[in-house]
Order: sequence, then C-alpha cells, then structure tokens
Amino acid sequence: SSIEGVGGTPLGSRAMTGTVTSVALRRGAVALLATAATTSAVLLVAFISRRQALRRRKTSSKGGCRCDSGAGEDSSRCGCQAAAKLCRDDFPDGVNGADAPASDADGLELEDLAGEAAARPSRWGRGDVLRPLRRLVGAIVPDLQADARVQANNASGVDTLLPGRQRVFVKTFGCAHNSSDSEFMMGLLRDYGYDFADNLEDADACIVNSCTVKNPSQDTAVTLTRKARKAGKAVVLAGCVPSADASVGDDLEDVSLLGVTQLDRIVEVLEETLRGNSVRLLGQRKGLPTLELPKVRRNSFVEIIPISGGCLGNCAYCKTKHARGKLASYTEDAIVSRALLAASEGVTEVWLTSEDTGAYGLDIGSNIAKLLRRVADSLPVGVMLKLGMTNPPYMLAH
Repeated sequence: SSIEGVGGTPLGSRAMTGTVTSVALRRGAVALLATAATTSAVLLVAFISRRQALRRRKTSSKGGCRCDSGAGEDSSRCGCQAAAKLCRDDFPDGVNGADAPASDADGLELEDLAGEAAARPSRWGRGDVLRPLRRLVGAIVPDLQADARVQANNASGVDTLLPGRQRVFVKTFGCAHNSSDSEFMMGLLRDYGYDFADNLEDADACIVNSCTVKNPSQDTAVTLTRKARKAGKAVVLAGCVPSADASVGDDLEDVSLLGVTQLDRIVEVLEETLRGNSVRLLGQRKGLPTLELPKVRRNSFVEIIPISGGCLGNCAYCKTKHARGKLASYTEDAIVSRALLAASEGVTEVWLTSEDTGAYGLDIGSNIAKLLRRVADSLPVGVMLKLGMTNPPYMLAH
C-alpha cells in the first residue's frame, strides 16, 4: 500500500475501495430481491382472499347472504342485498384499497357473465376490422395508396377489409394453358366466397393472366393493369409476363405479381392485395399445381387439361421458356382422372394442352402416344378429344 498510483492514490486503497463497492452492490441486490418477494407474497394473499370472497358470493347468491355474518337465508339481518356489490365486510377499504364502490360486473366469473352478454351483431361492419400490421416476410412491400383505395371502396359500399366479399374481374390473354390456369384460379376464388364481374367497372379487384409470347399481348396486359390501378382496383398480375421478367413490377406500383407455378395461392395473394399490400410470388416450384383444383369453366361443355408445363426447346424468338421453364409433365393417371371427372359433369369436349404437347412424358418415361390411347379408351362415348399445339419432330417420332 506504500506504492502510489496515478494522482497519488495508494494502490492498496484502490483495491479496498473496489471491494467495498462490490459488497455494497451485492447487499443492494439482496435487498431488492427481498422487496420483490415480499410484494409477490402480499399480492398472492390478496388474490386468494378475493377468490374466497367471490366463491362465498356465488354460493350465497342462490338465496342466502353474501357475507359471513351468519344471516343465512335472511339477508336483511346484515343489510346485504341480493345481486348487490361485494360485501364491505370482506373489503373494508374497497377494491384495490380504494373507497370507491366497485361496478356491478366487477369480479364476476365467466359463468356469471354468460347470461348477460349482448347479442353479437349479425355481420361485421366496415371499420370493425383494422388493417393488419403484419407482413409476409420477403413477399410484401408497403402500399402507399392503400388508405385511398380503402376509402374509395368503402364509399361504394364494399367491405374492402373482409376478404371473400368482393367482386373480381378476371382477364385472360394467350393460349389454352393460360385459359385453364384462369379457370383454376376462379374455382379457388369461388370456393372462398368471391363473386365475378363481367367488366372492370363493376369489379372491386382485377386479375390479369398475361401472355408474353409476343410483345403486343404483353403490352396489352400491362396497359390493362395500369388502367385497373388508376381506377382504384386491387390488381394481381399473373401469368407469363411477371414469371418471365420480374422487373416488369418495377414500373407497376401497388400491383401484386403471381407466377405460373403459384396459381394455387391466388386466394391469399388477392386477400393481401385487398388489404393494401403488394405481394411478389414468382419463385419456380419443383412440382406443378395439382389437377384436382376446383374450376370455373368459361365454356361449361369444354374441359381444358394441361398435360405438362414448359418445353425442351431453346428457341431464340420465344420468351415462354423463361416463364414456364423446362418440361414438367403430369402423370397419365392424373390426366385421365381429371378427364373422367369432367365427363361426369357434362363436358363434351376435352382439350389436352401444353406449350409443346408432343414432348409430353419424355421427362417421366412416357410419351404423347401412350397418353392419347389411355385418354381415348377411358372417355365415354360422345366425348370428343382435342390435342393442342406441338413441335412436329416429337409427333413424327410416333
């Protein structure tokens, strides 16, 4: 301790000071824990006392007194009245230590309140459900014009915040495969409660199923998307355009994008779009959407069945390969099952479609000739079969 540190303070004194500080801190922590334990004990005793009082009240409410004065069936002897507040003999200082009287519903148990609950309104009104703050991680970006859209739809008498109550306009561009995708999406939306409009003006939301095989068809789809947004509609751009080039969404504010392999998620995408969010679901999945999805046929006598997606070619002039990807075929059993289901529902024409029907099955050990024989042999008499577009070399092989 005779050696001095900086500023002339002995080093031994510094060590002693640190020890004293450490002891003081430990004592303070012990005192704090003791105070917390005492407070918890007091609260526990108060809670148990209150529960016992409530039980006595519930038992005596069947006809006797609600306190322990021994009045029994004659509640007038202690001044306690039936259906009154808690007896002040149990809580001389009032609830929570205050002298203010408790409300009539204070302390009631669930069974006491069961018969007093007001009837629930027949339906939720606009404004009863608030816009959620949650976001789909990695999929949603903020919609800056959501509030304006909600106000506009509310003024027109539409419950924007309640999914399944809106009318949807579905516009399809492109091939028969796209038409089948639109029918599947409409089937899912119908089962969820949505109605469909014949034109954009009568709709609350718009789904544009786009085609990218040529520039004019893509430009038409994008133009309709902008028109719908300008009209204040919730818009989902689906199909080959966003699947082939996701950057198209950079110029389309407040528009959700849905890839061709994600069509079975149209309900949740439209729901989030109606809530004012912009969704991006463009990732390629390993498997194709199932053929067992519900469907709304544009022509009740025609069933369009996609037998595969994508192709084996790499044509320089075709952009569809970027949207649909490599060849992926459905099984023969799945296709035959869907054709028989359609025939049982009154369909008289079955269309087999794909980007290249001749390449069917080359990825799963089958081929188009085997599929045609199975489907033709399975369909009942009177149901016609139509085969869609193909590249000649695949057909010449048979």
